[in-house]
Amino acid sequence: MVGQKDLGEVAWAVEHALNTIIEDDRMIDEVLMGFIEDFSVRFGGWIDTLEWQGETIVEAQDIIDKAKTLECHSSEIETAQQNEAEVVIGDIHISSPLFNIAKNEMRNHVRSMVEQASALNVGEGNVVDPKFIRGAHTLAGVSRTSGVNVIGDLAGALEIWLLARQSSAFALSAETMNLVLQVISALDTQVHAFSQKEIPQGQPELIEKLGTTESVALDALIESQEVIDLTNDILTGDESEVVQEFLADDIDEDLLPVFIEEAANLESEIMGALRALSGDLANSDISALLTRLLHTMKGSARMVGAMRIGEIAHRLEDELRLFERASDKQSVADDVAAGFDEILSLIDGLTNRGQHAHQDGMSVQPSAILVQNQLKVSSIHLDSLLNESGELGAARQRIESELFRFESGLVDMDKGVAALKKYLRDIDIHAESQMQSRITTADDHFDPLEFDRFTRLQEITRFMSESIYDVQTVQQGLLSNIGEAQTSLTSQQKIMREHHQALMSVRMIPLMSIADRLYRTVRQASKDLDKRVNLDIVGGDQDVDAGILEKMTAPIEHIIRNSIVHGIEADRAAASKEATGEIKVDLKIENGELVLSISDDGAGIDVARLHQKAIAIGAVDQGARLSPDEMVNLIFLPGLSTANELTEVAGRGVGMDIVKTTIDSLGGSIAISTRTGGGTKFICHLPTSVTMMHVMMVHSGEESYAIPSSIIRHILQVNPSDMTRVMNESLIKWNGRDYILHSISQILESGSGSVTRDESMPTQFLLLEFDGAYVALQVDAVTQQRDVAVKTVGVQFKGFDGIQGAIIEGSGAVVLIVNPIQLIDNKQKSTFVTTKIVNPIRVRPLVMVVDDSLTVRKVSQKFLEAHGYDVTTATDGQDALTKLDDVDPDVMLLDIEMPRMNGFELAESLRMTDRFKNLPIAMITSRTADKHREHAMSLGVNHYMGKPFKEAVLLEVLGGYRIAMNQSGADVVNQQMESEYA
Repeated sequence: MVGQKDLGEVAWAVEHALNTIIEDDRMIDEVLMGFIEDFSVRFGGWIDTLEWQGETIVEAQDIIDKAKTLECHSSEIETAQQNEAEVVIGDIHISSPLFNIAKNEMRNHVRSMVEQASALNVGEGNVVDPKFIRGAHTLAGVSRTSGVNVIGDLAGALEIWLLARQSSAFALSAETMNLVLQVISALDTQVHAFSQKEIPQGQPELIEKLGTTESVALDALIESQEVIDLTNDILTGDESEVVQEFLADDIDEDLLPVFIEEAANLESEIMGALRALSGDLANSDISALLTRLLHTMKGSARMVGAMRIGEIAHRLEDELRLFERASDKQSVADDVAAGFDEILSLIDGLTNRGQHAHQDGMSVQPSAILVQNQLKVSSIHLDSLLNESGELGAARQRIESELFRFESGLVDMDKGVAALKKYLRDIDIHAESQMQSRITTADDHFDPLEFDRFTRLQEITRFMSESIYDVQTVQQGLLSNIGEAQTSLTSQQKIMREHHQALMSVRMIPLMSIADRLYRTVRQASKDLDKRVNLDIVGGDQDVDAGILEKMTAPIEHIIRNSIVHGIEADRAAASKEATGEIKVDLKIENGELVLSISDDGAGIDVARLHQKAIAIGAVDQGARLSPDEMVNLIFLPGLSTANELTEVAGRGVGMDIVKTTIDSLGGSIAISTRTGGGTKFICHLPTSVTMMHVMMVHSGEESYAIPSSIIRHILQVNPSDMTRVMNESLIKWNGRDYILHSISQILESGSGSVTRDESMPTQFLLLEFDGAYVALQVDAVTQQRDVAVKTVGVQFKGFDGIQGAIIEGSGAVVLIVNPIQLIDNKQKSTFVTTKIVNPIRVRPLVMVVDDSLTVRKVSQKFLEAHGYDVTTATDGQDALTKLDDVDPDVMLLDIEMPRMNGFELAESLRMTDRFKNLPIAMITSRTADKHREHAMSLGVNHYMGKPFKEAVLLEVLGGYRIAMNQSGADVVNQQMESEYA
């Protein structure tokens, strides 16, 4: 167009090659980056020459040839792109593409800082260029995101040093100038080492020299809520795009819905704060609130792997901290609003990413597909609707019972009316036979045969007969109405059943919804242990109540992890088995309950070793004689592990006790089948719903009980003539099984479980089967089967596995839902505990997580519960103090920056009380500077970790606390158990 054909040809060749690379989604590497840098420098030179001289000579055949080579994806480029899947530098694990981008970004920022440092001079009049701060800030962020904290710490210290001198001109001594050059040289050395895949050396001395102004930032955090301030133009425009390009998201699909939910809540708060700030720029409280909200969003985004959102939120947070000193506050507010729009766009992209990937034919995780146009309903609200649906069913059954009694009364009334009609007819006949007809006067014209004369008695019987007929007509009408009402109730029952099933289906999700988590568990554990394991899921399309599946996910993972660690052999060839171990998860419905089995083809449970470990930790008396089943069940003892060493996947003494506790809390049971060399199978029996249950109502004396229909196999009546034989045998044989006799009244009152005998009446028995046990349960009466809404029972029933809930009758009476077999088993367990378990270990420590981020709280809770800890959460320090009135946590995980009361203030407050002065506190925060750490330690904090926390490190810290708790609490717990079961 302007006659520069040579420039046009080289530009077109490069553009075409880069477009091809983008379309092919090729990996960016050093070859490509070098080519782009070379082209940029030479093209810029041609343009400068053209601008000053009016013409330029373009010698670019080598660039055109290189562009064609890149476009054709030559073997040279292919070889360059065959990078390792993961780069490992010491403890740092980073993907190869991210490593290549990171090292190039770090080099560019170091070069930029070298140029900016060259502009400084010894003497007066030095001014910090915002680009200098920007380079140090971005280098620190990039380094820390990549896990290279030694670079991030030095760059961060330089950034703070520069920030302290940004507001005005300053003087530089020769010594200080030399310090700045040493720091930049050290950064260059560190980045070079990282580029060579070597571990960069830390520079604590230089950081200490630079750190004289860092105390200002700490004091600001503690006293005035002002932290690090950055200039208005930090990371704006192109620089923001560069950071977004570098910070590749690594989204955790399981946590993404939680983050999107929290982001939606934060969005409304942030938008409201932005509007308030625009209307009142002088209000520092609004800017402080906005800073805190963005800080929360930053932490949540980084926790879920949305690194670009986290970086933008970090930039906006820094801009707001400059807000009070900014000369143009409106401009800063506008910049923050524009930046938040970027965040909203990225959040929208995360929300739609599953749909877009599906349209593009890409394979995505099922949990990533978030369908729009949905109405979100709280699970609590849904449970309430299900509960009310169950109550409607119970009310309908009460109405049906009343109608039945009314109908019975009308039928009885019909018999009475018929009898009354007969008696009236007899009276009428008797009166007719004595009727007198005579001529009373001479004027009578009718003789007795021509005119009937009635007595008063005859008139009354006639009137009564007519009235009885009217009553009979009304009665027949009422019976007809009752029939119509019963028909309507039948229709209503059908509608309510469909309505209830529809509500239940909302809570139902397939087992495959957690398949990716299970496959990931297998991959990680098998990789850590260098074993080849295949997971097979059968019945994955079977729907499960979401509440049950949510609680069972962690136990399933525990069992799978246990199978890999303890079951699957390391050397399978020596056991004459295939190299790949097999783990199978099978879900099906049998007899109205869920049956979940998890099996492996490994070595089986080493029962003898399990027994020895139980003796070694003092859980079992060495002289106790245990049956094979009792020895296998030792695996459920808390604190027991057969692992030889402590790793991230085994040896922590948590897992199988948590599995059993969780299953028991759901009203289920677990059994183990194992064979040496033949593998192990865990069989879990679970209810199909946690809110509704199909039960059989029975009576014993004046009491009523509900028994789950899922455990009832048959209802049997035994004649008095057969009871002598039955009682002598103490069992009932039915369908090839021996059902041991027990009485519900004796089980629930004295615990003897003996059967009583009534010589005059047939005796009713329920034949029950549960968890491999068979019981013939004597009851006084069996009334009806019902679908009931399950109510939770109070803490007084905690620990009784056989009490599964309660029903509230229409009369207000409370009826317990009981599993008699579990109640019988409770007595046997208590005997086992008192005679054989001599030193039980403390179970499930309670961890309090205090953080204002919903995502952090949920992620922490989910992770900790999966590793054997109970968790309670608080939104800030004040909320934590309120909840500490009701709970006694064993450990506290604490953030720093929170509303109302920050972490420092909470820690100081706790250490001033006798109750919590020794409570272990681990602070988890994004503030990782030494001054923050030292201040926390001075307040009595036990551990200090960066956010997001490393799972293995946190488990190790908590494991140390747990061991200490077990040692200190064993005697107390033992005394409690002895008093309970004595």
